[in-house]
Amino acid sequence: MKIRLLFLLLIALIFCAQLAQAGTTYTWNGGASGNWTTASNWSPSTGYPGSSGTTDIARINTSNAVITLSASLTIASLQSTNYGVSGVKIQFSGSAVLTVNSGLTTAQPSSASNGIIFSGTGTANIGGSSQLGYQSSMSILSGANVNFTASSTFSFPNNHSGITNAGALNFLTGSSLTLQDQSQLTNTGTLTTTKATITLSGSGSPANIIDNQGTYLDHGSTINITGQNAAFKNSTSSAVCRLRGTTLSFSTGNNGMSLTNAGTFIADSAATLNIGTQSCPITNSGGFYAGTSNSSCIINLTGQSSTITNTGTFYVGSTSGITISGYQAGITAGSAGFFIFQSDAYGSAYLGAVPTNSVGRVTGTYYVQRYITGGSSAYRSYRLFSSPVYASTISGNNVYSLNYINTGSLTTGSGGTSGGFDKSGNPSIYLYRENMSPSNTTYISGNFRGVATINNAPTYTIDGDAGSFNIPVGNGFLFFFRGDRVSNLANKYTPGTSAESSIETATGTMNQGQVTVKDWFTPASSNLSYTSGSPASVRGFNLVGNPYPSSIDWENFQTSSTTTGIYGSNVGNTIYELNPLNANFGAYIKGGGGIGTNNATNIIASGQGFLVVAGSASAKLIFNESAKTSTQATGAGLLMSTAPVATNPIQYLKLQLGQDSVNTDDMIIRFMSDATSKFDPEVDAIYKAGNGKVSISSISGDNENLAINTIPLASGSKTRLSVNTITDGVYSLSLKNLQGVPQLYDIWLMDAYKKDSCDMRHNPTYRFNIFKNDTNSFGSNRFALVIRQNPAYAYRLLGFAATKMQNPAGTAKRVQLTWRCENEQNYTRFAVQRSADTGKTYEIAGIVKAAGMGTYSIIDSLPGKHNLYRLMSTDVSNTISYSNIVRVDYPDPTTKSTVSIYPNPASSNISLTITNPKSVANSYMIMITNSSGLVISQSATNSTTWQGSIAGLHPGTYIIKAFDNKTKEEVGNAKFVKM
Repeated sequence: MKIRLLFLLLIALIFCAQLAQAGTTYTWNGGASGNWTTASNWSPSTGYPGSSGTTDIARINTSNAVITLSASLTIASLQSTNYGVSGVKIQFSGSAVLTVNSGLTTAQPSSASNGIIFSGTGTANIGGSSQLGYQSSMSILSGANVNFTASSTFSFPNNHSGITNAGALNFLTGSSLTLQDQSQLTNTGTLTTTKATITLSGSGSPANIIDNQGTYLDHGSTINITGQNAAFKNSTSSAVCRLRGTTLSFSTGNNGMSLTNAGTFIADSAATLNIGTQSCPITNSGGFYAGTSNSSCIINLTGQSSTITNTGTFYVGSTSGITISGYQAGITAGSAGFFIFQSDAYGSAYLGAVPTNSVGRVTGTYYVQRYITGGSSAYRSYRLFSSPVYASTISGNNVYSLNYINTGSLTTGSGGTSGGFDKSGNPSIYLYRENMSPSNTTYISGNFRGVATINNAPTYTIDGDAGSFNIPVGNGFLFFFRGDRVSNLANKYTPGTSAESSIETATGTMNQGQVTVKDWFTPASSNLSYTSGSPASVRGFNLVGNPYPSSIDWENFQTSSTTTGIYGSNVGNTIYELNPLNANFGAYIKGGGGIGTNNATNIIASGQGFLVVAGSASAKLIFNESAKTSTQATGAGLLMSTAPVATNPIQYLKLQLGQDSVNTDDMIIRFMSDATSKFDPEVDAIYKAGNGKVSISSISGDNENLAINTIPLASGSKTRLSVNTITDGVYSLSLKNLQGVPQLYDIWLMDAYKKDSCDMRHNPTYRFNIFKNDTNSFGSNRFALVIRQNPAYAYRLLGFAATKMQNPAGTAKRVQLTWRCENEQNYTRFAVQRSADTGKTYEIAGIVKAAGMGTYSIIDSLPGKHNLYRLMSTDVSNTISYSNIVRVDYPDPTTKSTVSIYPNPASSNISLTITNPKSVANSYMIMITNSSGLVISQSATNSTTWQGSIAGLHPGTYIIKAFDNKTKEEVGNAKFVKM
């Protein structure tokens, strides 16, 4: 009886809980106005929505009702479901909060007017699924806050619906908003979306629009605009829109979409703007920031005829860029505006590769910045520059202006102020002539020609050269940097004065498409200069420059196609870049893994000049758009910035000669197995002397001084070094990098002058004196690097074994090969070999690359009846060694159970295989007896193979027997001879 009563009580509790969960639907009958919490304003009048629980439903079917809410409460849903109901206003009093867990719903109102209005100073938190009817809308008046909470959905599936916000509207993480068929969101207050999904879909006129006239802040949302003629507007001069980490995409499905800005539009923090539809423009008449300092935005023009049109100020941030892939897409920089590619300590904005069909569609005047690192007097130095824009076209050549250098830095020249400089004096700007005799005094003498006047741009007079000259794009120039034009002007011309960081801004038409380098002193020729009678140290050197507003990658250098990457005909694959801190040239060879001397790399920054080497009078150098890369060099060292971290390091060492932390020079020895000791222009780089206080190079087998010397990595190799300085003193040789050289190899510095040596791997810095009056203390006969193997780190194989794998009946045969070793590194290679003809020939059963694990194994899934296995090991010097041979047999199933042994005769170890066992035993006992039947040894094995030592047996004949441990039956026996 008690059990029955308890059961009935449980049923009653469940029923009551279900009633409570269902909640009550309250319908407003309070007329035009009234208080939410007055029960008589609702039907039934037993309470009000939220009074009986969080699952109540509030239904308001009275037009223009004003319902005042002064207390916080929670309901399930808010509904206005009757046709013709409009103007329902929820009036918050004080800080009341209305929480709606399952969304709000409105029907079509009597006219195109508000379906529901939130006013006052409180907050509505809306979850679940919300939907507004045809021509219905939601309005948020000033002071009110409406939050669509996590995972909520808000949709406008019918025409002419929308949101008008003058208060604070927030779509929180995980929420979504969908506007369809002529629906709009108009914001004059504050609109915030956080990791939400916003969609404008459908078609019609007027189109779907997000129209911001107030403040719109987004954090990491996805905004998809797919409707025909849909638009995203920042439409008033006071409007502010900031998209942080946002992905804003205009799809390819419909035409006529647009993004317009008349106010302040900022997209940064890894934002992406995908302009994918046909004829889909970005139109800016205000301030448009595609990225800010060290906070990126990428604009992708992927749709046919997608464009950016600017009549305001358009910034592309220092770590940001624009890519063009759509057919005939482009950019128009209007004359009334400013289109600025920014540069700072974090990087430089870029314009990606311009497709052939879009070349010429990047029109107007552009301002391309180049940040120059400063900070102390050490940065008061020479830099190699180039221009990413051109000023005019003369005699078929696009030529650029040098005058932009004056926008950020002070300049001097022989023409003085009347020639356009800040002061008369030694030239600040130099052009380079390969066909002039060099001077041994400094590297800015002889074939470095000073610019005498710059006030008739883009035409210039040159010191020592008659006539006037233009500078075709693709040429580089040398510039002496004193710092900015703002700080410490009284001392700017005094040596030793600190040079502050500065920004130079080149102004002109964007260089785009293919650029064939034409030397400034022979502008009618498409060939680089080459003077056969010049010394090898300067012969064929041409000062060229990156012509694009983007980094280019020297790894794109090739000699086969004139329309791809960087094309060179009779041009070496080495470039030389000037390090401004130590005044020495850095060399980089294509294929160098991002590593060069003096911080030179394959990444050539926008605005950077560099040297290439012509090999004949017919040499050509052609830049193509596909040479571009978004990788940037950043920081405070090389050129205008430091080099990026190498992405593909090779085997090399870098040795640096230093007087102090600033006056340094370095050289690289690379290791390739097929290299030779003699100079090879494909893999070696001739040393290019700079104006530094110290110099170091290595000497090839045929006595060429090299900045980069590529040799085989072999024990006993010896490479001579050449060191030089301008004064007596104490200097240091330091091993700065040692990449990919196994610990097996010791690196020794041998000092013939002091009869001394240094283990550079363990003592990476060697200090020594140079005496300029003693030629034995410097030059090419004092130092050498010797590489030799350390036997303690040599590779050793510790064991190799083969074991049959227990497979279910009917499955393929498999053999597991296992080996142990030590001192193997990633340069060691293993190949397991199998022979099916008693060792006459071997084939590879598997290949494994070492990874320092010590133990390795593979499975051979294709063994034959009789298999001999061995391990072939190849070490770092390509020396091959073989393991012992192990045998595994799979006899024909019809043969009688027996045993086979190998080798026979044997001296130290013997291997036994049980062939064709009658049944799979858990284990076998292996017994060895002498010819008299005396048991010498016995052991157990859990497989059909066994290996044991017989080293302790006396020479003679023995019998080995195998027994099934379960049945005690002899499986087989065989004789063997101990040698």
